[in-house]
Amino acid sequence: RTIAAQVAQVMELANQRPVLMIVEDVHWADPSTLETFAALLERIDSARVLLIITYRPEFTPPWQGQSRVTALSLARMSRKDTAALAEQVSGKPLPPEVLDQILAKTDGVPLFVEELTKAVLESRLLSDAGDHYRVSGPMPALAIPSTLHDSLMARLDRLEPVKELIQLGAVVGREFSHKLIATLSSLPPAQLEVALNQLVTSELVFKRGAALDTVYVFKHALVQDAAYESILKSRRQQLHANVANSLEKDAQLAQSDPGVLAQHFDRAGLSEAAIQWYVRAALQAKSRFASIEAVRDLERALRLLGAAAPDDRQVTQRIDVNTELGMLLLMLEGYHSQRALEHFIEAEKLSRSTDDVARRFRVLTGIIVSFRWRRLESNHFRDELIAIAGLTGDRVHRIYAHAVCGESLMFAGRYKGALVEFEQVHLLYDERIDAALAFQYSNDPGLLSLVNSACMQWETGQFDSGLSTSERVILLSQQLGHPYSQAFAYSWTSDLAYYMWLPDRARRYADLGAEFCHKHGFSLMHALCTFHRGWVHAEEGHYDEAIEQMTQALIRYREVGSAAIFVSRMTAQLASVYGMANRCEEGLR
Repeated sequence: RTIAAQVAQVMELANQRPVLMIVEDVHWADPSTLETFAALLERIDSARVLLIITYRPEFTPPWQGQSRVTALSLARMSRKDTAALAEQVSGKPLPPEVLDQILAKTDGVPLFVEELTKAVLESRLLSDAGDHYRVSGPMPALAIPSTLHDSLMARLDRLEPVKELIQLGAVVGREFSHKLIATLSSLPPAQLEVALNQLVTSELVFKRGAALDTVYVFKHALVQDAAYESILKSRRQQLHANVANSLEKDAQLAQSDPGVLAQHFDRAGLSEAAIQWYVRAALQAKSRFASIEAVRDLERALRLLGAAAPDDRQVTQRIDVNTELGMLLLMLEGYHSQRALEHFIEAEKLSRSTDDVARRFRVLTGIIVSFRWRRLESNHFRDELIAIAGLTGDRVHRIYAHAVCGESLMFAGRYKGALVEFEQVHLLYDERIDAALAFQYSNDPGLLSLVNSACMQWETGQFDSGLSTSERVILLSQQLGHPYSQAFAYSWTSDLAYYMWLPDRARRYADLGAEFCHKHGFSLMHALCTFHRGWVHAEEGHYDEAIEQMTQALIRYREVGSAAIFVSRMTAQLASVYGMANRCEEGLR
């Protein structure tokens, strides 16, 4: 909804007047920001919007190759333009021998031209001769820095009174607030103001806002890098610790971006605090359905946990982080995610050493889902989960136990027995209080059992009941407010419509599902919905279009590691379309 609101804002502005948007350095963008611009690009085809995005050559944008996008490679500046830029910075002509060195060393890179010219002007190499500069004396061989980094370091060294301040800012990040820098700096308020003004005058940083709301921004990431690298490692760690502790005391700042605190604690070498804040950042990202960011933060936490000496608390944290990663990867990559399975296996192995029944139960639900098409490998996990539910008598545990029993019977071909188990789930499940289960376990047992019930009703000839149950699936998924559950509902309802040979119904849910899954990045279910859209084209007589769409969707379905049981069925479905198209030899193959 946030992304949709941002796109709508741009479109509304475009209705009023032409809009120019400039986005710089998108190679540093987070996944949600990239998703925002991808969504915007889909909408601005006929809108009065020009979107200009800059990025480094090594970055591959997700929208590359789209017809509405034009890529322009920026070449280095010519000697003429480089000389003009140098003179613009200096304000008057430079001595030819100095200008020649600037041209030779900067190689047409604008930032280097600016910084090297300023470094020369700030040195004692030149003197002001009124309408031009002249060399003060014999020019030493190494008087002009050879690299951008050397040039920036030379400028920082000459700003000795404020060098410590810019280093502190570099530790904070690409930008830093007046409030935070005042808290961290040892300078008295009056001296701090003078130093900050000197930094702004040097144009190494820019400022926006006023008074205590002022924010300072490094001119370029390379300026920040140079200042950061000029700090001794031990001093750098201490500064990161100071920044983290200051941010932690500000509850509003800490809550708004826990990932920033995690990174500062990480760089300070304070692993225990970093792990806690990475997990908080991941859970916050998960609550916003920013699953890729959540996975990234959990992987960082796991890296630190792997480097720490194991104790009881570390074991518990490793179980939780591995379990959470498994749940997220199931949503992102589908039930057949190998990465999810690996994390669940690790969590299961670790959870054997604990007495925490609730934690063990959650691990078992994850590993059973990952093993759902490999029944023999999951039987003992299924038996243990059912045993735990019997011992605890916990209502939620019983819900999952009946769901697991139902699936086991379903895959054994005992459909009526499976329906009895799924009915027990429906009797115990209360959508008003159980909606949170989808967020905790990555799947909602009530929804999953409804889907399976609809399939079992079809299998046993209860067609009207199957259709009615599938409508309940869609309604419940919308009420849960859990994107993965909604995507699951659309994809499997379109699948059931294919089983029942109802093309109009299959088209409706496949169209809704394909759009929804594309928006949220659920590639497995997007492939399934796209496959059924292709089948609908075949039912309408558009065979070539159907075969192309179904083939591409099947390839994608295989790529995300889907179970052979569904790949074989989809392949047979594609073969039947070849038959409808009278391309029998290809269909037989």
